[in-house]
Amino acid sequence: MSVPDFVKILEVKRYSKNTIDSYSSIIKMTQSFFKKPLNKVDESELHRYFYHMVHTKKVSYSYQKQIAMALKLYYKEMFRENINLDSYFQVENQINSQ
Repeated sequence: MSVPDFVKILEVKRYSKNTIDSYSSIIKMTQSFFKKPLNKVDESELHRYFYHMVHTKKVSYSYQKQIAMALKLYYKEMFRENINLDSYFQVENQINSQ
């Protein structure tokens, strides 16, 4: 399955053009980082990727969250896998309880 297939799914589900553009860009960037299919990427590799994005690329918190959301949706739609990436950003309840 490819990024264009993912884009078609998002279009059918009526995601906004901005979201589709952002998510497809994130998936392409992630695939480029790993240089292998994303269904072959394990949890420790995802951790390394998020560490790289936060500490090397210095992405903002909101972009870090967007990366996680794009990857979660990609895995769900393309591989029928539910991945939990909540540990890579504070969940709403954690923010409110502090």
